[in-house]
Formats: sequence, C-alpha cells, structure tokens
Amino acid sequence: MRRARILAVAAVAVAAVATASLGIIYATGVAAVATATQQAHVGSIGWMTPVQPGSVLGQPGQNRAIEAIKLTELPTGSTISAHVSSIGWMAPVGPGMVAGTTGRGLQMEAVKVTVPSGCTVTYQAYVRGQGWSVSVSNGAIAGTTGKALALDGLRVNAVTCATSTTSTTTPPVAGTQHAFFGGAWAPAVRVGEVIGQPGQNRAIEAIKLTELPTGSTISAHVSSIGWMAPVGPGMVAGTTGRGLQMEAVKVTVPSGCTVTYQAYVRGQGWSASVSNGAIAGTTGKALALDGLRVNAVTCATTPPPASVKFAAVGDIGTDSENGSTAASSMLKGLGANGYNFALNLGDLGYNNNPGVEQNYCTFLKNNAGSSLQWLMVPGNHEGTDPTYGGPEGDYRKYVAYCAGSTPPAGVVGNYPYDYYVDRGNVRIIMLSPNISNPTGKLTYRNGTAEQAKLGTWIKGAKSAGKFVVVGAHEPYLTIGAHRLTPNNLADPQFAAFLVTQGVDLSLSGHDHNISRAYQIGGPVTSQTSPTVVDRDGSFVSGAGTVFAVLGTGGHSPREIGSLGSIWAMGSGTNSPGGISFGFGEITVSGNTLTYQLRTVSGPKLTDVFTIIR
Repeated sequence: MRRARILAVAAVAVAAVATASLGIIYATGVAAVATATQQAHVGSIGWMTPVQPGSVLGQPGQNRAIEAIKLTELPTGSTISAHVSSIGWMAPVGPGMVAGTTGRGLQMEAVKVTVPSGCTVTYQAYVRGQGWSVSVSNGAIAGTTGKALALDGLRVNAVTCATSTTSTTTPPVAGTQHAFFGGAWAPAVRVGEVIGQPGQNRAIEAIKLTELPTGSTISAHVSSIGWMAPVGPGMVAGTTGRGLQMEAVKVTVPSGCTVTYQAYVRGQGWSASVSNGAIAGTTGKALALDGLRVNAVTCATTPPPASVKFAAVGDIGTDSENGSTAASSMLKGLGANGYNFALNLGDLGYNNNPGVEQNYCTFLKNNAGSSLQWLMVPGNHEGTDPTYGGPEGDYRKYVAYCAGSTPPAGVVGNYPYDYYVDRGNVRIIMLSPNISNPTGKLTYRNGTAEQAKLGTWIKGAKSAGKFVVVGAHEPYLTIGAHRLTPNNLADPQFAAFLVTQGVDLSLSGHDHNISRAYQIGGPVTSQTSPTVVDRDGSFVSGAGTVFAVLGTGGHSPREIGSLGSIWAMGSGTNSPGGISFGFGEITVSGNTLTYQLRTVSGPKLTDVFTIIR
C-alpha cells in the first residue's frame, strides 16, 4: 500500500485537533470548504489550473515535468524548498510563493515542506519511471536528488495543527482577507482580524474574502451604485480605482454553515455582530465602511456518506439461450451477497423471440432475487444497428421489466442510456458509447456535446469528494477478441477522456471474458499505448484510471489474448483450467474504494485492489 488513508487538506476538524489550512473556525466534523489554491507550473503547459488542497498537482504518467509550484494553504511560518535540475536545492519560500523556476525549462526533482512546531504536513511525489513515493512529513524529501529524475506529480495529503479548542481559536494561517482603500490593496490579514483602518477616516472601497465555504457569496453596497451583484470567495466585492466608498456588506454561506461578521461605520463605531446574509453597515446614510471583521465561520457536522456495496457484470443471457447453467449460477452467487444494487453492463437476452424482454428479466429475478435494483445500459445486441447484432429485444422493455417503470431515485441525465446516480460516496455514471439507440449514437469523442456533459458530471462528483465509476457495454481497452475489430469498440478518445478527467474505475462487458488493467495514466491511443502509473493494487484516486472487463455473465465464453504490460489479470476459455464465470464487487466506504472479483464457477480467481482518496 503506497500510503495511509488520505485526508483532504482543510477538510477535517475534531475536538482537539483542527486543520491549519483554512482561516476558519470549524465545529466538530467534516466541512468541504477547501478552495483551489495549489498550483503547478508544468513543462509545455505553463501554470495549470489551481486545484484544491489534497488533489494531485501536475500530470503524473504524462512525462511532463513540474518546474515550479505554489502551495498557498499552509500555516504561517511554513516553507517549501524545491530541488531543481542544474541548480540543486533552492532557497526556501513561504506559502503562496513560487518554489522552483519558470521560463527556464528546468525540471523539479524533489521537494521539502516544513510547518511550524505543533503542526504536521504529509506529502508525496510522483517520480518519472518510479511512480508515487511513500508519503513523507515535516521537511523530509519527496522525490529524488542526484538521479536526474523528473518530478511529474505532487500531492499534499494533509496538514494538521494541534490546538486547545476548535470553537474559539482560529488556527494560524497565511493572510487571506484583503481590503482596498487609499488607492491600494492593504496587506492581507487572517480571518478574525480587522480589515481596514477603523478610526482613520479611510473608507474601504473593496474587499476580498478568500476563506469561506464553497457556495458562499459577498455583496457590497457602494456609494453612487447601491448593492452590487454578489461575488464568490476570493473575488473582488466593491470597486477599485473609482474612489467609491463601501457602506455595507452581506455575507452568505451554504446551508449547514454560519458566518458572523461586523462593520466599523464612520461616526458610529463597531456595529453588533450579524450573521448569514444580514447587513453589516448602513444604507441610505452615506456613511463610509472603515473596517470589517469576519469573526467566525462554523459548519455543522456532516455525517459520513453511507457505505455502499454493489456488483457489476455483463453479457448474461439465460440458461436456455446459453445452453449451460453458468448464468443462473452466477446470478445466484450475486444475489446471495446483499448488494445495494447491481450494474448490468449490457447484452441481455440474445434473441428476438416474442416476449424475450420479460423472459430475460424473470430469469434475472428468479436467480438474483426480485428486490435487487439493477442499473442498466444497452449492449450492441439491444442497439438499433443490425450491423452490430441488434436489435434483439426492445431495450426500453428490458428496463421496464428488470428495473421498473420509473427511474431510480436521484437519476440525472437521459435515463436509461446516458445518466448518473449518486450513492454514498460514489457517483455511478452509466453510458452507451458506440451503441445505436433511438436517441442516436454517442461517441464521447473530443469536442462532442456528450463529452462536455460527461466532463461536467465527473468534475461535479470530484468537487463533492466522490469516487467516480463509469459503466458501459463496449470498452476500448481489452484483451478479448473485440480488440481485433475496432469498429466494434468504444472510441479511444472516450477512454482517454476518462483517464484525463481522473475517473477512478471503468467497467464494461462486450468481450465474454474477464480482464483487469493496472492503474492507467495515458496516453490512450492504441491497445498498447497507455502508461501504467501504479501496479501494486493500492492506488491513489486522481492518479489514473483502472479498466476492467466483466463479460462473464454466462453467455458464450471466449478466449483472451496476452496480458502484455498493462493488464494485471485475465481469464478466458484458453486460460489454465478454462474460463471463470463471475462478477465484480465494489465497496465504497469513506475514502476507500475496494474492488474484488467474485468467481462463482470455473477456476477460483483472486483479484483485489483499493483506491484511496
């Protein structure tokens, strides 16, 4: 296992230990309030989009070296030191400053991060050719020196600072609250400290309040304008360069959180503390706002998402259609495990006889149990393109008989073809790439509307701290027979997009065998092109995507090809002892996703891995 359980920086506060990465006072519990403040400068790209603390910096597995970094959310007094090719160790810098070089084409090779006494920081490096290092802490070296090995990725896993309380003490943080007055931005201060210069008759003209929960807003009332449109954390509220004084402010925070703040009004002094969208200051009196203080932000405890356990399998058929009992045995094994739901990865009844849809679903329920909820996608045999086997039954009737006439709770998208549901701490995205449907054939190629929508779904899940699992019938990466018929596979740009967007697990059927890849980091342009970023079975979320083919539901088993360099395991009719029939089991509990292959008949196989956020 590469590292211990990962905690998102600025996400945890407990009774006697508070995170030191946000200038916010938290109630006991979890508050998802981290802002995107970590940034990497990468060769051939430049400064990349900032990411949240705890996320991966850089592009591990893409052979693009990090040249510089900025780590803003660290306690005051922290330092970051970069080891750079042709230079060596550079002088330490503070939070938010550039460590490394830009514009010189010099790769970073190692990094050290220190924090003040009483605090702990843990971090790890992705070294080209070696993969992710073990997590180190408090000034230890992450990366290598003297080996000319580029640092392609970095992740600050957690920052914690011991405090005596979490209800009245603000942890030490770099200043992130700003006021603009007298024609310039004043030095930043910490949450809980005074913004501006009360009593000096110098009006605040604009403010920036960075450390507020995601979804917060700040509204400024400005002379000659009135109330301006609300802005988000870190954005300018008010005006600059126009000499217009602020006179009042309103701050809102999301449901479950509370913010308290107060204003210093010229000629009146400090107002009483107000909260959650109330007005601090005055309107209609032309009285300048000379000072402001955000006293505290508290977010109520959020219960951890419920653990979920589900199965996934494709290409089931029925015993009568298959000429064997493999399907019924597999379904009975699946139904005996008490899963919350199961993913049916397509290719269902395998014939076009009248009533095939109801017969298939009756077979499914008789063997797996009538109460098991199925999330479904169509296979090519249910698709409307006869070139690829369809239609064999009406897919919409299959869904009605197997899954019910109404969509499952929480479904978003074009159900039952292209949609997602959130269950616990995982987003299940079910797609039908390269399958002809009444709504058209979706490819998810670059530049398509469906790819843009998929990207929005993935980013939304990740911003909510969820794992992302994608289910589809046709894979692109496979060692089954379909690898030789690319027109009968998903598009490589679809697979590449899953990797670049940080999808954790991609599940498919179509090839009637079992295979599972290592964690893939790209590029995905051919069956053998991907780079393996991790092989040890203990993977880090965001570093790459694991691809698995689960086409051993029971119908017409087939051979597999060579495992090659990217496949961890496989089972086909040409495997020693023959093929194994079974399904994948996925358990998501807290920050850990566990995958386990469950074989029901044929040789017993073991395949287990974890992905940790």
